[in-house]
Formats: sequence, structure tokens, C-alpha cells
Amino acid sequence: MKYLRKAVLLIIVVVLLASVVIGAGVVLSVRNVNVTLISSSFDADSEEAYAEIAEYKEKFSRKVKGSIMFFVSEYDVGDIIEDGYEIESFGKIYPCTLNITLRERRETFAVAVKEGGYRIYDQNGNYISNKENNINGLDGAPDFLLEGAENADELEKLVNISKDFKSAFSSLRGIAEKAVLTKARVPTEKDKVTFYLFGGLKVDVLDYAVSAKNKLSAANSVYSALSPEKRLCGTIFCSLSEGAASAVYHA
Repeated sequence: MKYLRKAVLLIIVVVLLASVVIGAGVVLSVRNVNVTLISSSFDADSEEAYAEIAEYKEKFSRKVKGSIMFFVSEYDVGDIIEDGYEIESFGKIYPCTLNITLRERRETFAVAVKEGGYRIYDQNGNYISNKENNINGLDGAPDFLLEGAENADELEKLVNISKDFKSAFSSLRGIAEKAVLTKARVPTEKDKVTFYLFGGLKVDVLDYAVSAKNKLSAANSVYSALSPEKRLCGTIFCSLSEGAASAVYHA
């Protein structure tokens, strides 16, 4: 009888544990999927936006609904997302809700191909596609050209400093045509990046790998003080002087 009672008790414990696991699985399974869309192609309250949100909500729900929340990640829905979007944020609201924000990938950068055409990249420097011409599909203006990069690492650095330029000048494609990486020719020199502005002015970021943000902020201060005539020619050289970022204009 003693062993029988222990066996019965063990069975009861196993059944209870199984019930708890199954119950937790039901309670903590995905039942709701909320989708937010950040896009520059259409307004947030437009029919196109609602249709896009509804489509992705249905896709995501079909893929993860009923799955245990703990084991669901953004990688589970990543393969569903089309090339035009990327996940901006992925959050879980327990016990049963996923909040997913999608951001439209905006073509921003272009790299000329020797054989002809351009490689197009989004605002974060991620490859989108190849195109015959450098015309942005959203606004019809040229994408920002990147020149001089010989490998993926240098291209990434050009993208990052271009983002720093946009932060400092509050614009990139609206004020500048391209950024050109120039390698040092002698040991005493440093690599530099030159921004070519539409008006004719250039901004030289000397030793661009060091304190680029501060150098470009200094360059913008000089640029803001220039007369319209001076913005048509010359160069703003920005560098470090005694450890601090500085910029000077030369006609």
C-alpha cells in the first residue's frame, strides 16, 4: 500500500504539472499582433497605410499566432517582410500581445558601378537594388553619391559620416551632392572625406575617422556665417586643433 500511495501521488503531481504547463502555454501564447508602419510613401492615416498594416498583421498572425510568447522573436517574422521594409522595433506585452513597428527602407545612397548603373542603399547603408540611373523613386531627385570606398568597411564609414553630416547640417540630399573618400598618399597624411555641396562649396573632413561629428558641427557653424557669395566656392577645412574640433573657410 505504501508504494501504491507513492505511485498515485507521483501521478497526481505529474498531472498537475502537465496541467500547469499546458495552462501556461495557453495563457502565454500569441493571440494579438499589433503593427505600426513608419513610411514616407503615404500618410499614416491613408487607405494605403491601413491596407499595408492589415496585410502585415495577417501575415504575422498566420506565422506566430498560438506560439509561446517566450520563444517568439523578430527573426520568426523577418523572412515575411518584403525588401521595402525593416523592423524598427519588436516588443512583447505579456501575456499574449506582440507589438511590431515596421519602417520603410528609403533609398538614400548610390554607388556608381564601373560596368554602368548604380548600386542603391537605404538610409542605414543596407543594399536595396541595382538601377540604371541615380534617380530616387520617391521624390525624383538624385540619391546621395558615395565615392572612393574600395570595400564594405570603407563604404560603411562613408555612410556613417554622411549621417553625421545630415545631423550637423539638418540635411544631406537637400544640400550636398556627394561624399568622396580620399586615401592618404604619404605617412604624414590622414584619410579625408570631402562633401561637395550643390552651390559649389566643399567641406573637407580631415582625418575623418576621429571626432567626425564634432568636426562637422564646427563646419556648420562656419557655413552658417558665410555670405551667399562665399557659399558658391571655396572649402571649409575641419580638423582637430589642440584636441578640439575646429573649422576654417578658404576661398
